[in-house]
Amino acid sequence: MRYPYIIILLIPLLLSWQAIHGSKAGRTASGLNQLEHVIIQENFKTHIQNLLKAQAQVDFLSIWSKDLGQGQLVLTFSYLEQLGASNSQLTGQALLIRQDFNTWKLEDVYLSDQQITFTQDVLIEVSKLSEKPESSDTTDATSIDELGN
Repeated sequence: MRYPYIIILLIPLLLSWQAIHGSKAGRTASGLNQLEHVIIQENFKTHIQNLLKAQAQVDFLSIWSKDLGQGQLVLTFSYLEQLGASNSQLTGQALLIRQDFNTWKLEDVYLSDQQITFTQDVLIEVSKLSEKPESSDTTDATSIDELGN
């Protein structure tokens, strides 16, 4: 006899939960669901890759978004630029402001860290740095010192 009471209690409970939370399920403070976050991230990646493709090959290492509410979204990203013999890893954040229901404006982009690694060895020869530079002047530092003695 207690099973019918449980069912009678659960039905209004489930219906009220669905009425309150059903339309907002999976949405963040600005009303975005997970799929919309992914679409914004992919569009941002494509935009950056198209912007830099003439200069370097760009591979995104990570990107994620955080909803700040009040129509603001922050993208945090890390990508690798391949410029010939060197790779440059950059991390940063981008602030997006909601313009209307389906449009976000890229307000600011901040790059916070940069690390450059070389794919080929870079050799710096000390002997070339310590050589006396050739001067076209007739008077140089050593000749002035010698005159003073």
